[in-house]
Amino acid sequence: MRTAGVLIFIILLAVRACGTLGYNLWNLLSLQKAFNNTLSYTSSCRIMLHEESKKEHFAYYDASKIESKENTDLIMSYRAMVVNNVTKSVQKFLPSPHSELLLGLVLGSNDIKRNEKYYDILIRTGTVHVVVVSGYNITLVSNMVISMLGTRYKLHNFLLAVFITLIYTGLAGFEPPVVRAWIMGTIASAGKYYGRIIDVKEILIVASYFMLITDPKLIMSLSFQLSLAATFSLIVYGDVVQKIFKKFWHIRNIVFENLCTTVAAQVLVWPLISYNFGRISVISPFVNALVLWTVPLSTTLGFLFILLSLVVPGVAEPAANIIFVPLDIFVRVTDLFSKIKDADLGYQIGRQAMLLYYSGVLVIPFLYKRIFEKECISDHSR
Repeated sequence: MRTAGVLIFIILLAVRACGTLGYNLWNLLSLQKAFNNTLSYTSSCRIMLHEESKKEHFAYYDASKIESKENTDLIMSYRAMVVNNVTKSVQKFLPSPHSELLLGLVLGSNDIKRNEKYYDILIRTGTVHVVVVSGYNITLVSNMVISMLGTRYKLHNFLLAVFITLIYTGLAGFEPPVVRAWIMGTIASAGKYYGRIIDVKEILIVASYFMLITDPKLIMSLSFQLSLAATFSLIVYGDVVQKIFKKFWHIRNIVFENLCTTVAAQVLVWPLISYNFGRISVISPFVNALVLWTVPLSTTLGFLFILLSLVVPGVAEPAANIIFVPLDIFVRVTDLFSKIKDADLGYQIGRQAMLLYYSGVLVIPFLYKRIFEKECISDHSR
Protein backbone atom coordinates (compact mmCIF):
# COMPACT_ATOMS: atom_id res chain seq x y z
CA MET A 1 0.00 0.00 0.00
CA ARG A 2 2.81 2.40 0.91
CA THR A 3 4.73 1.57 -2.28
CA ALA A 4 1.59 2.11 -4.38
CA GLY A 5 0.98 5.42 -2.65
CA VAL A 6 4.52 6.59 -3.42
CA LEU A 7 4.19 5.58 -7.10
CA ILE A 8 0.83 7.35 -7.45
CA PHE A 9 2.32 10.47 -5.83
CA ILE A 10 5.23 10.44 -8.32
CA ILE A 11 2.89 10.09 -11.31
CA LEU A 12 0.60 12.87 -10.08
CA LEU A 13 3.56 15.15 -9.45
CA ALA A 14 4.82 14.65 -13.01
CA VAL A 15 1.30 15.26 -14.40
CA ARG A 16 1.00 18.39 -12.34
CA ALA A 17 4.36 19.75 -13.51
CA CYS A 18 3.63 19.02 -17.19
CA GLY A 19 0.04 20.23 -16.91
CA THR A 20 0.97 23.50 -15.26
CA LEU A 21 3.68 24.21 -17.82
CA GLY A 22 1.35 23.36 -20.69
CA TYR A 23 -1.43 25.48 -19.27
CA ASN A 24 0.85 28.51 -18.84
CA LEU A 25 2.20 28.21 -22.40
CA TRP A 26 -1.30 27.77 -23.85
CA ASN A 27 -2.53 30.67 -21.77
CA LEU A 28 0.21 32.97 -23.06
CA LEU A 29 -0.32 31.88 -26.68
CA SER A 30 -4.08 32.41 -26.41
CA LEU A 31 -3.61 35.89 -25.03
CA GLN A 32 -1.08 36.77 -27.71
CA LYS A 33 -3.35 35.48 -30.49
CA ALA A 34 -6.34 37.40 -29.14
CA PHE A 35 -4.24 40.54 -28.83
CA ASN A 36 -2.98 40.27 -32.42
CA ASN A 37 -6.51 39.70 -33.72
CA THR A 38 -7.73 42.67 -31.76
CA LEU A 39 -5.21 45.00 -33.41
CA SER A 40 -6.29 44.02 -36.93
CA TYR A 41 -9.82 45.45 -36.74
CA THR A 42 -11.38 48.89 -36.58
CA SER A 43 -11.98 50.66 -33.33
CA SER A 44 -15.55 49.43 -32.71
CA CYS A 45 -14.85 45.88 -33.87
CA ARG A 46 -11.66 45.91 -31.85
CA ILE A 47 -13.58 46.61 -28.67
CA MET A 48 -16.13 43.86 -29.37
CA LEU A 49 -13.46 41.29 -30.20
CA HIS A 50 -11.42 42.26 -27.18
CA GLU A 51 -14.41 41.82 -24.87
CA GLU A 52 -15.29 38.44 -26.38
CA SER A 53 -11.70 37.18 -26.18
CA LYS A 54 -11.47 38.40 -22.61
CA LYS A 55 -14.66 36.53 -21.65
CA GLU A 56 -13.44 33.40 -23.38
CA HIS A 57 -10.04 33.68 -21.70
CA PHE A 58 -11.50 34.15 -18.22
CA ALA A 59 -13.93 31.26 -18.74
CA TYR A 60 -10.97 29.06 -19.74
CA TYR A 61 -8.92 30.42 -16.85
CA ASP A 62 -11.66 29.63 -14.30
CA ALA A 63 -12.06 26.07 -15.61
CA SER A 64 -8.27 25.54 -15.61
CA LYS A 65 -7.99 27.07 -12.17
CA ILE A 66 -10.59 24.63 -10.78
CA GLU A 67 -8.86 21.67 -12.49
CA SER A 68 -5.46 22.83 -11.26
CA LYS A 69 -6.80 23.15 -7.71
CA GLU A 70 -8.25 19.63 -7.85
CA ASN A 71 -4.92 18.22 -9.09
CA THR A 72 -3.05 20.12 -6.39
CA ASP A 73 -5.38 18.85 -3.65
CA LEU A 74 -4.98 15.27 -4.90
CA ILE A 75 -1.19 15.53 -5.00
CA MET A 76 -1.07 17.08 -1.54
CA SER A 77 -3.32 14.33 -0.16
CA TYR A 78 -0.96 11.63 -1.47
CA ARG A 79 2.02 13.58 -0.17
CA ALA A 80 0.34 13.78 3.24
CA MET A 81 -0.23 10.01 3.16
CA VAL A 82 3.43 9.30 2.35
CA VAL A 83 4.71 11.77 4.97
CA ASN A 84 2.29 10.36 7.55
CA ASN A 85 3.61 6.82 6.99
CA VAL A 86 7.20 8.03 7.28
CA THR A 87 6.38 10.00 10.44
CA LYS A 88 4.80 6.97 12.12
CA SER A 89 7.84 4.82 11.24
CA VAL A 90 10.32 7.36 12.62
CA GLN A 91 8.37 8.06 15.81
CA LYS A 92 8.10 4.32 16.41
CA PHE A 93 11.87 3.94 16.76
CA LEU A 94 13.11 7.37 17.92
CA PRO A 95 12.07 9.45 20.96
CA SER A 96 11.17 13.14 20.97
CA PRO A 97 12.77 15.57 20.05
CA HIS A 98 15.08 13.27 18.04
CA SER A 99 12.25 12.04 15.79
CA GLU A 100 11.02 15.58 15.04
CA LEU A 101 14.58 16.70 14.38
CA LEU A 102 15.16 13.88 11.86
CA LEU A 103 11.85 14.55 10.09
CA GLY A 104 12.79 18.21 9.81
CA LEU A 105 16.22 17.40 8.40
CA VAL A 106 14.99 14.87 5.83
CA LEU A 107 11.47 16.04 4.89
CA GLY A 108 11.30 19.61 6.18
CA SER A 109 8.50 18.65 8.58
CA ASN A 110 7.28 21.29 11.06
CA ASP A 111 6.55 18.75 13.80
CA ILE A 112 9.41 20.24 15.83
CA LYS A 113 7.20 23.27 16.55
CA ARG A 114 4.84 21.05 18.56
CA ASN A 115 7.67 20.49 21.01
CA GLU A 116 7.58 24.10 22.22
CA LYS A 117 10.35 23.65 24.79
CA TYR A 118 12.93 22.32 22.35
CA TYR A 119 11.81 24.66 19.56
CA ASP A 120 12.57 27.59 21.88
CA ILE A 121 16.00 26.02 22.51
CA LEU A 122 16.67 26.02 18.76
CA ILE A 123 15.67 29.70 18.53
CA ARG A 124 17.82 30.70 21.52
CA THR A 125 20.88 28.93 20.09
CA GLY A 126 20.28 30.14 16.51
CA THR A 127 20.06 26.60 15.12
CA VAL A 128 16.40 26.55 14.05
CA HIS A 129 17.52 26.93 10.42
CA VAL A 130 18.92 23.39 10.58
CA VAL A 131 15.47 21.79 10.92
CA VAL A 132 14.53 22.49 7.30
CA VAL A 133 15.24 20.90 3.94
CA SER A 134 17.93 22.92 2.20
CA GLY A 135 20.17 22.86 -0.83
CA TYR A 136 22.34 20.27 0.88
CA ASN A 137 19.47 17.76 0.80
CA ILE A 138 18.97 18.30 -2.93
CA THR A 139 22.70 17.85 -3.55
CA LEU A 140 22.74 14.74 -1.38
CA VAL A 141 19.82 13.10 -3.22
CA SER A 142 21.28 14.02 -6.61
CA ASN A 143 24.72 12.64 -5.72
CA MET A 144 23.19 9.42 -4.36
CA VAL A 145 21.29 8.90 -7.62
CA ILE A 146 24.34 9.68 -9.77
CA SER A 147 26.57 7.39 -7.70
CA MET A 148 24.11 4.52 -8.19
CA LEU A 149 23.81 5.19 -11.93
CA GLY A 150 27.56 5.56 -12.49
CA THR A 151 28.18 8.90 -14.22
CA ARG A 152 26.51 12.29 -14.58
CA TYR A 153 27.70 12.70 -18.20
CA LYS A 154 24.98 10.52 -19.69
CA LEU A 155 21.75 12.28 -20.64
CA HIS A 156 19.38 9.71 -19.14
CA ASN A 157 21.33 9.73 -15.84
CA PHE A 158 21.17 13.51 -15.71
CA LEU A 159 17.42 13.60 -16.47
CA LEU A 160 16.66 10.84 -13.97
CA ALA A 161 18.58 12.68 -11.22
CA VAL A 162 16.66 15.88 -12.01
CA PHE A 163 13.33 14.03 -11.94
CA ILE A 164 14.04 12.23 -8.64
CA THR A 165 15.15 15.45 -6.96
CA LEU A 166 11.91 17.04 -8.23
CA ILE A 167 9.98 14.22 -6.52
CA TYR A 168 11.92 14.89 -3.33
CA THR A 169 11.14 18.60 -3.65
CA GLY A 170 7.45 17.65 -3.81
CA LEU A 171 7.76 15.44 -0.72
CA ALA A 172 9.26 18.42 1.10
CA GLY A 173 6.15 20.43 0.22
CA PHE A 174 7.62 22.69 -2.48
CA GLU A 175 8.95 25.03 0.20
CA PRO A 176 10.75 28.11 -1.24
CA PRO A 177 14.26 27.14 0.00
CA VAL A 178 13.88 23.66 -1.51
CA VAL A 179 12.52 24.90 -4.84
CA ARG A 180 15.32 27.47 -5.05
CA ALA A 181 17.89 24.77 -4.28
CA TRP A 182 16.36 22.42 -6.86
CA ILE A 183 16.48 25.06 -9.62
CA MET A 184 20.07 25.99 -8.73
CA GLY A 185 21.11 22.34 -8.57
CA THR A 186 19.49 21.58 -11.92
CA ILE A 187 21.22 24.52 -13.62
CA ALA A 188 24.59 23.61 -12.06
CA SER A 189 24.17 19.94 -13.07
CA ALA A 190 23.29 20.99 -16.61
CA GLY A 191 26.46 23.08 -16.70
CA LYS A 192 28.56 20.11 -15.56
CA TYR A 193 26.86 17.86 -18.11
CA TYR A 194 27.80 20.24 -20.94
CA GLY A 195 31.26 20.87 -19.46
CA ARG A 196 30.64 24.51 -18.60
CA ILE A 197 31.33 26.36 -15.36
CA ILE A 198 28.48 28.70 -14.44
CA ASP A 199 28.95 31.47 -11.87
CA VAL A 200 27.02 30.63 -8.69
CA LYS A 201 25.74 34.20 -8.29
CA GLU A 202 24.25 34.03 -11.78
CA ILE A 203 22.56 30.71 -10.96
CA LEU A 204 21.10 32.21 -7.77
CA ILE A 205 19.77 35.24 -9.65
CA VAL A 206 18.17 33.10 -12.37
CA ALA A 207 16.59 30.75 -9.80
CA SER A 208 15.20 33.63 -7.72
CA TYR A 209 13.93 35.44 -10.82
CA PHE A 210 12.16 32.31 -12.06
CA MET A 211 10.50 31.75 -8.68
CA LEU A 212 9.30 35.35 -8.44
CA ILE A 213 7.85 35.24 -11.95
CA THR A 214 5.99 32.06 -11.03
CA ASP A 215 4.76 33.44 -7.70
CA PRO A 216 5.40 37.19 -7.08
CA LYS A 217 4.05 36.85 -3.52
CA LEU A 218 7.25 35.01 -2.59
CA ILE A 219 8.97 38.38 -2.25
CA MET A 220 7.04 38.75 1.04
CA SER A 221 7.84 35.21 2.23
CA LEU A 222 10.29 35.20 5.14
CA SER A 223 11.57 31.70 4.32
CA PHE A 224 12.33 32.85 0.76
CA GLN A 225 14.09 35.99 2.07
CA LEU A 226 16.17 34.04 4.60
CA SER A 227 17.09 31.35 2.07
CA LEU A 228 18.12 33.93 -0.53
CA ALA A 229 20.04 36.05 2.00
CA ALA A 230 21.90 33.07 3.49
CA THR A 231 22.89 31.65 0.09
CA PHE A 232 24.02 35.00 -1.30
CA SER A 233 25.88 35.75 1.93
CA LEU A 234 27.79 32.46 1.72
CA ILE A 235 28.71 33.11 -1.91
CA VAL A 236 29.90 36.67 -1.34
CA TYR A 237 31.41 36.57 2.15
CA GLY A 238 32.56 32.95 2.50
CA ASP A 239 36.11 33.54 1.25
CA VAL A 240 36.39 36.92 2.99
CA VAL A 241 35.45 35.51 6.41
CA GLN A 242 37.75 32.50 5.97
CA LYS A 243 40.76 34.70 5.08
CA ILE A 244 40.13 36.92 8.11
CA PHE A 245 39.76 33.95 10.49
CA LYS A 246 42.92 32.30 9.17
CA LYS A 247 44.94 35.22 10.55
CA PHE A 248 43.76 34.42 14.10
CA TRP A 249 43.01 30.67 13.94
CA HIS A 250 45.89 28.55 12.71
CA ILE A 251 44.23 25.17 13.33
CA ARG A 252 42.25 23.88 10.36
CA ASN A 253 39.46 21.47 11.33
CA ILE A 254 35.74 20.94 10.88
CA VAL A 255 34.88 23.35 13.72
CA PHE A 256 36.86 26.07 11.95
CA GLU A 257 35.05 25.42 8.67
CA ASN A 258 31.63 25.43 10.34
CA LEU A 259 32.42 28.65 12.20
CA CYS A 260 33.44 30.39 8.97
CA THR A 261 30.31 29.15 7.20
CA THR A 262 28.00 30.28 10.02
CA VAL A 263 29.54 33.75 10.35
CA ALA A 264 29.48 34.25 6.57
CA ALA A 265 25.80 33.28 6.38
CA GLN A 266 24.86 35.51 9.32
CA VAL A 267 26.24 38.65 7.65
CA LEU A 268 23.03 39.15 5.65
CA VAL A 269 20.67 36.99 7.72
CA TRP A 270 20.77 38.52 11.20
CA PRO A 271 19.01 41.81 10.26
CA LEU A 272 16.05 39.83 8.87
CA ILE A 273 15.85 37.72 12.04
CA SER A 274 16.13 40.81 14.25
CA TYR A 275 13.50 42.73 12.28
CA ASN A 276 10.96 39.88 12.18
CA PHE A 277 11.49 38.21 15.58
CA GLY A 278 12.94 41.04 17.70
CA ARG A 279 15.77 38.88 19.04
CA ILE A 280 19.33 37.88 18.12
CA SER A 281 21.21 34.79 19.21
CA VAL A 282 24.63 35.82 20.51
CA ILE A 283 25.97 32.27 20.75
CA SER A 284 24.67 31.16 17.33
CA PRO A 285 28.07 31.07 15.52
CA PHE A 286 29.72 29.01 18.27
CA VAL A 287 26.86 26.52 18.67
CA ASN A 288 26.56 26.07 14.91
CA ALA A 289 30.32 25.48 14.68
CA LEU A 290 30.00 22.65 17.21
CA VAL A 291 26.91 20.89 15.82
CA LEU A 292 26.81 21.48 12.06
CA TRP A 293 29.01 18.45 11.38
CA THR A 294 26.19 16.23 12.72
CA VAL A 295 23.69 17.55 10.13
CA PRO A 296 25.03 15.86 6.94
CA LEU A 297 25.70 12.66 8.91
CA SER A 298 22.18 12.65 10.39
CA THR A 299 20.61 13.48 7.03
CA THR A 300 22.45 10.74 5.15
CA LEU A 301 21.75 8.12 7.81
CA GLY A 302 18.20 9.46 8.04
CA PHE A 303 17.51 8.69 4.38
CA LEU A 304 18.78 5.13 4.82
CA PHE A 305 16.91 4.65 8.10
CA ILE A 306 13.57 5.82 6.63
CA LEU A 307 13.96 3.49 3.63
CA LEU A 308 14.80 0.57 5.91
CA SER A 309 11.91 1.31 8.27
CA LEU A 310 9.46 1.25 5.34
CA VAL A 311 10.94 -1.65 3.36
CA VAL A 312 12.66 -3.86 5.96
CA PRO A 313 11.13 -3.01 9.38
CA GLY A 314 13.15 -5.73 11.11
CA VAL A 315 16.43 -3.88 10.45
CA ALA A 316 15.03 -0.47 11.43
CA GLU A 317 15.64 -0.80 15.17
CA PRO A 318 19.43 -1.38 14.96
CA ALA A 319 19.62 1.41 12.35
CA ALA A 320 17.73 3.70 14.75
CA ASN A 321 20.38 3.09 17.43
CA ILE A 322 23.07 4.24 15.00
CA ILE A 323 21.34 7.43 13.85
CA PHE A 324 20.38 8.25 17.43
CA VAL A 325 24.03 9.09 18.21
CA PRO A 326 24.54 12.18 15.98
CA LEU A 327 20.98 13.34 16.69
CA ASP A 328 21.55 13.07 20.43
CA ILE A 329 24.81 15.03 20.19
CA PHE A 330 22.94 17.82 18.42
CA VAL A 331 20.13 17.80 21.02
CA ARG A 332 22.47 17.76 24.04
CA VAL A 333 24.81 20.51 22.76
CA THR A 334 21.96 22.88 21.86
CA ASP A 335 20.24 22.19 25.19
CA LEU A 336 23.47 22.87 27.10
CA PHE A 337 24.17 26.23 25.42
CA SER A 338 20.55 27.37 25.65
CA LYS A 339 20.94 27.48 29.45
CA ILE A 340 23.52 30.27 29.18
CA LYS A 341 22.13 33.52 30.52
CA ASP A 342 21.54 36.14 27.81
CA ALA A 343 22.08 33.55 25.07
CA ASP A 344 19.90 35.76 22.92
CA LEU A 345 19.30 39.50 23.08
CA GLY A 346 16.04 41.32 22.57
CA TYR A 347 16.78 43.73 19.72
CA GLN A 348 14.65 44.74 16.74
CA ILE A 349 16.43 46.63 14.01
CA GLY A 350 14.55 49.45 12.30
CA ARG A 351 13.91 49.67 8.57
CA GLN A 352 16.25 52.63 8.01
CA ALA A 353 19.05 51.04 10.05
CA MET A 354 18.61 47.78 8.14
CA LEU A 355 18.77 49.61 4.80
CA LEU A 356 21.94 51.45 5.82
CA TYR A 357 23.49 48.21 7.08
CA TYR A 358 22.82 46.34 3.83
CA SER A 359 24.03 49.29 1.75
CA GLY A 360 27.33 49.36 3.63
CA VAL A 361 27.87 45.60 3.90
CA LEU A 362 27.28 44.91 0.22
CA VAL A 363 30.10 47.33 -0.70
CA ILE A 364 32.71 45.67 1.56
CA PRO A 365 33.46 42.61 -0.65
CA PHE A 366 34.17 44.81 -3.66
CA LEU A 367 36.50 47.07 -1.64
CA TYR A 368 38.20 44.03 -0.12
CA LYS A 369 38.73 42.51 -3.56
CA ARG A 370 40.30 45.70 -4.90
CA ILE A 371 42.61 46.05 -1.89
CA PHE A 372 43.58 42.36 -2.08
CA GLU A 373 44.31 42.63 -5.80
CA LYS A 374 46.51 45.69 -5.22
CA GLU A 375 48.48 43.82 -2.52
CA CYS A 376 48.99 40.89 -4.88
CA ILE A 377 50.21 43.22 -7.64
CA SER A 378 52.62 45.05 -5.30
CA ASP A 379 53.99 41.74 -3.92
CA HIS A 380 54.46 40.44 -7.46
CA SER A 381 56.30 43.59 -8.53
CA ARG A 382 58.72 43.21 -5.64
